[in-house]
Amino acid sequence: MIKKGFTLIELLVIVMLIGIILSLGFINYVSVVDNSNKTAVRSNHEVLVEAILLYSVEHSQYPTTLADVSKYFTVPYGKSTMDDSPKGAVYTWGPGITGDYMLHSELYKGSTLIYEVYFETE
Repeated sequence: MIKKGFTLIELLVIVMLIGIILSLGFINYVSVVDNSNKTAVRSNHEVLVEAILLYSVEHSQYPTTLADVSKYFTVPYGKSTMDDSPKGAVYTWGPGITGDYMLHSELYKGSTLIYEVYFETE
């Protein structure tokens, strides 16, 4: 008598191999998404620094809020570069510890990825 089909062991081995391949792919996917989010936060931070500097040149003072500099980082067709900011990214602007202004950007609250720039006041 010839048996057709697979044994239970063969099926378990195949399912296990597929699971290993999928888990490796998922780990790579998470890594790529994390790296792209870090790059987006750094890019947005640089855009905000430039916008703050442009505002300070035009108004002879630093902005009081980040909303004040929003016109300096819009691109044609009304889309803001900040619209592509990663979910949970935190950008904080205000007086620093030394009395100067500070721009603080992080990927998410409590993240180890932090960018800070201090602006000296006269």
